[in-house]
Amino acid sequence: MFKLQHQQAWTCPGCNHVHNAPTSVEFSLSVGIEAPRQGLPLADYIDQYYGPDVAGMTCSRCQWTGTARQVITISEAPEILFIQLRRFQVVVKKKGVSIKKLSNSVPFGLWLDISRHNADTTARGPGALRYKLAASISHSGDMTQGHYITYSTTGQGVYCLDDLNVGKVSVQEFLKPGGKFQPYILAYVRTY
Repeated sequence: MFKLQHQQAWTCPGCNHVHNAPTSVEFSLSVGIEAPRQGLPLADYIDQYYGPDVAGMTCSRCQWTGTARQVITISEAPEILFIQLRRFQVVVKKKGVSIKKLSNSVPFGLWLDISRHNADTTARGPGALRYKLAASISHSGDMTQGHYITYSTTGQGVYCLDDLNVGKVSVQEFLKPGGKFQPYILAYVRTY
């Protein structure tokens, strides 16, 4: 239900040999939202996750070494997709290490289509891996203290679940870019 299985591969620029890595299994996407590219829509951060440049690659065939583009694809998609936005960043300074919270806006929608990252190239068309937002968890506060609030989407709208308080929120306000809703975790349910 939550299993997200990936295939990883990279092509050597020296001899065009394709290197396949063992498949990896995760139970959420942990998506970085830090600099230098802040403020992108959620889909763009997901695209960055699936196509990173990786330094220190060495070709087993021609011994080429350098930075290559690694392609990650989804070989098994979950029924429920959890996306964690990495809002906490480690900052190294001369006097030590600190952790800061990133509060930049990440526009997201009620629908998410990640079909273009499907390992099955015959099923990369729109809608093959389509998800509907079920819930969002936001964090207010900093690294030393804070509070989590859940927003649940239903056929009747969006509801804010804040401890014992439950209230309806307009969909427009909930999805407003740069608004007060800064998700930390998003839960999407696959549609068919």
